[in-house]
Amino acid sequence: MRIEYKDLILETCSDVYEPSEDSFLIAKEIEKLDFTGKEVLEIGTGTGLLSLIVAKKAKTVLSTDINPSALKCAEKNAKVNKIKNISFLKSDLFENITDSFDVIIFNPPYIPTESEFNDLEERAWVGGKSGRKITDRFLSEFEYYMNKKGIILILQSSLSNIEKTLEKLKPFNPEIISSQKLEWEKLVVIKAHK
Repeated sequence: MRIEYKDLILETCSDVYEPSEDSFLIAKEIEKLDFTGKEVLEIGTGTGLLSLIVAKKAKTVLSTDINPSALKCAEKNAKVNKIKNISFLKSDLFENITDSFDVIIFNPPYIPTESEFNDLEERAWVGGKSGRKITDRFLSEFEYYMNKKGIILILQSSLSNIEKTLEKLKPFNPEIISSQKLEWEKLVVIKAHK
């Protein structure tokens, strides 16, 4: 299936999380920010939507995912859209990251579930019993990969305790910069910085 977002054309791919309300909410915030000269890391790129939007304004983008199918899909979408200042890396959160960045973007898996899933597409949205399994890992590691005046943009859902994320980010001056109420949840984009 093909998705058009502003001037981008994205092909969705089997076994890869398809952009949804959460993706589009954080995309709108990315469009408002100035990424001139910035080195950006996106964790969990999926089809590459957020990385492609950022790459049109940033110096460089490193786009990562644990799912090899997602990386192939995002790379294909970068080629289709003629975006060249982007590279791709298989990584489980920061596992294979060695550099630090001006901006880190993350739309984590946040749906609470009782059971664990091994399927890579399902892992893109499954957040464990509390919905926070991956989010909490990210929050304990991200600061080691931020440049001195770096920022993070992270999407959160009322399904997985927004307040807990804000509390953990307290040393980084978190602020909710956007929100959207859906039938079953509230989504927010949180911006935090050193």
